[in-house]
Amino acid sequence: MNSAALDAAIDDLATLRRKFAERDAEHQAALAERDERIDSQQRTLLYRRAKIDTLTAEIARLRRWQFGRRSEQLDPGQRALFEATLAEWAGRIGVALTPLAAAMQAQLLQ
Repeated sequence: MNSAALDAAIDDLATLRRKFAERDAEHQAALAERDERIDSQQRTLLYRRAKIDTLTAEIARLRRWQFGRRSEQLDPGQRALFEATLAEWAGRIGVALTPLAAAMQAQLLQ
């Protein structure tokens, strides 16, 4: 190999090394940018998750307040009507069960 060819090969090698270094720097910059974007998205995701959890807890608290025991209390008129209806149903059930109870008693005595 002559001196000119050797010098050209050395120059080509130096050019390749420089291009490789440039590409490597570009790649590292792109990776750093991507990592920064991922970190930003993770922070946003964590913030949104915390906000969702806070709002979910607030909704649950408001539902308990809206639909809790106090909202289910009967006024005296409703309570009297409910008790009268229960007494009527209990009487009807008792009347319906009396013949069944007698039949079962008779069957047990046989």
